[in-house]
Amino acid sequence: MISVQQKGSGLIGDSLSMVPFLAGVVEKHGEPVLVNERFAPAVKELLSEMPIHFSDQVENPAYKIDVFQAFSHTHSGHNLHMAQAYFEMTRMGAAPQLPITLPLASTPSPVPSGGIVISPLSVSDHGHNKCWFEDRWAAVIQAMRVSPPVYVLGGPGDNVDPYIEAGAIPIVGHPLTSVLSMLRECRLFISVDNGISHLAHFGGVRHHVLLYPICLNPHWVPNPGAKIIRNLPMNIEVPTVLAAVHEVLDRQ
Repeated sequence: MISVQQKGSGLIGDSLSMVPFLAGVVEKHGEPVLVNERFAPAVKELLSEMPIHFSDQVENPAYKIDVFQAFSHTHSGHNLHMAQAYFEMTRMGAAPQLPITLPLASTPSPVPSGGIVISPLSVSDHGHNKCWFEDRWAAVIQAMRVSPPVYVLGGPGDNVDPYIEAGAIPIVGHPLTSVLSMLRECRLFISVDNGISHLAHFGGVRHHVLLYPICLNPHWVPNPGAKIIRNLPMNIEVPTVLAAVHEVLDRQ
């Protein structure tokens, strides 16, 4: 078994973006990989069908990866997705081409197929450098809520009341395995940059409108298959988002 020592934030998106590298290690060495425990617990359920295992400690790791070093690497002009940066930094081999789809485990969706799903929250938001504004989300929800229904995703402790008041149906605290099915089966997914936008990328979801923050390198963590709106959140207007929504819907 090949050992990998990773230093990360423990966030969903950061942990997911390490998985392509871990899968690359498995492919290169033909052995399962053992990773230290600093990994988002919610992501581990998605990896149940992959030869990736976890331990409190790993001895003599063959590879060491660090999300903070990867961030500096990309933002110093290397223009790589986080998932690609680990390959280049460890000289492990050629990085996979984007978009990257992983064999993630899934369980049944908590809602019928064909709805519209929004994921407006991010734990790494600081003063609306990532998150859009509640009144603008409300305008989008109200423009689309008649048919099909609009669902708002949240985690335990998230305040989704403003989105419920606008007409969205809350889906809170479900495992990522069922959220993945929900994203795959929905008609449209709209999000900010967060752990669920990473899940959409690696889960093969392309019917996605992504409000991507200008504070990040454009290559760092987008879903390459999404319709991307990159700007300061304060400069993203409701008509711009609705136009992107109709563009993605018209492709179907």
